[in-house]
Amino acid sequence: MTPQKVFLYLSIVLLTLGLLMFVFPKEGIDLFGLKIKMPTFEEVFFQQKTEYADVEKIVQKVSNQTPVSESKSTEEDDIVSFVYSDEMEQSLIELSLDFEQMEQGYGSVRILHYGDSQIEADRITGTLRNDMQKEYGGCGQGVIPMYSRSTISGVSYIYSQNWNFCSVLSPQKGLNRYGPCLSSIKAIDDSTGANAWVEISFTKRPRCGLNLYYSSPDKTSRIVVSSAGNQIADLAIEATTDLQQISIEPNMLGNKLRIECESGVELYCMDISENKGVLVDNVSLRGSSGWGIRGSNSTLLNRFLNDMDIDMIIMQFGVNAIPQEEDKVVEDYGFYKKEFAKQLQYLHRIAPKALIVVIGVSDRSIRSGSSYVTNPNVLKLRQVQKEAALENACVFWDLFEAMGGNNSMPSWVLREEPLANKDFIHFNNKGAEFVGKMFLKSLFKELEKRKAANNTTKILSN
Repeated sequence: MTPQKVFLYLSIVLLTLGLLMFVFPKEGIDLFGLKIKMPTFEEVFFQQKTEYADVEKIVQKVSNQTPVSESKSTEEDDIVSFVYSDEMEQSLIELSLDFEQMEQGYGSVRILHYGDSQIEADRITGTLRNDMQKEYGGCGQGVIPMYSRSTISGVSYIYSQNWNFCSVLSPQKGLNRYGPCLSSIKAIDDSTGANAWVEISFTKRPRCGLNLYYSSPDKTSRIVVSSAGNQIADLAIEATTDLQQISIEPNMLGNKLRIECESGVELYCMDISENKGVLVDNVSLRGSSGWGIRGSNSTLLNRFLNDMDIDMIIMQFGVNAIPQEEDKVVEDYGFYKKEFAKQLQYLHRIAPKALIVVIGVSDRSIRSGSSYVTNPNVLKLRQVQKEAALENACVFWDLFEAMGGNNSMPSWVLREEPLANKDFIHFNNKGAEFVGKMFLKSLFKELEKRKAANNTTKILSN
């Protein structure tokens, strides 16, 4: 082919592509369910390089962070502070006093962490638990659901077929007795008349005791519990809505637990913990936007949270309230604020003594040409989450800002040692650990302020 023909061929190709850029819809076209986009003329020839947030300072700070006991400083201006109204001051003082008591060797603090898939398999929550238990003591993983759509760290299940699976994620009329994990299982009759059973396997045998919570609200029934080949309990259950429990000592537990129930028995959760030190419970609701909690039976949930003596409830949701379509922008998130506020109000009624902390939505990216930028819905959602928290006597912690702000997720994903997955939405295990440590830094910044005020008050009163 002669040089002239090559030049002519290339000119035709470039001219054709140029014409396509001008006429092709900017939002792209759907072809058999596949979204096809064409870069615009401006993106090809005039695109400005997107600046990503510099997260290396955050990474270095978290990597060098000393244990909780040595990192309680109120002088670091770069810590993202809690935001709250004046009415929250007393709640923060009381929480600070609880931690001071634990420093002296008695008392406990229990934190219930609700969230979406960002906390699945104990991510973020595990860091909070492990770091604080190293400092203040405490044992165990806390409450573990009998059923969940999410992966549960260190636990797996095998079920017989005659269970009804109940959850706030898929509500069923008359089956809303969930308990703190917002899910439960209920034994039902089947054609064979066999009892329902579930086998629970632990990756590691629990080091502390286990409490199994259940009831049989509709009829007299029976429950049998065994582990390591030994029967632990064989109990007749009266028909009552009252919450009941079986306590199992550590020496009676093996790596597997089998529970067999006659129809009518409801199983809510297991609690693997000791009533001392710091206890942190992980409840992941994969796919949830933080709604549906108020659909839970309030009497049962109130009983649970009171018995557990919950000091703090963390609400960490948001990524599922952002449309999957990258080009879809929600004009007004007022609908989300209204419903999310109802969940917060419900939790205040159910657990009036607990401090509620809302962790704002993390950064989430969309593709822009050859770069990744913050999804515009993130900023709108973050704002209404903050408003809902402050208007309903809750604390707000801005994870978006803590991780670096605008266009920060690409920096977490594209590092040589990534801190987030290539979906540009979810943290990986290392990134989740960083988030947990950043939250702890902010928490103890607030508690140390109150500790100083508490000591001043003691001196003045003496």
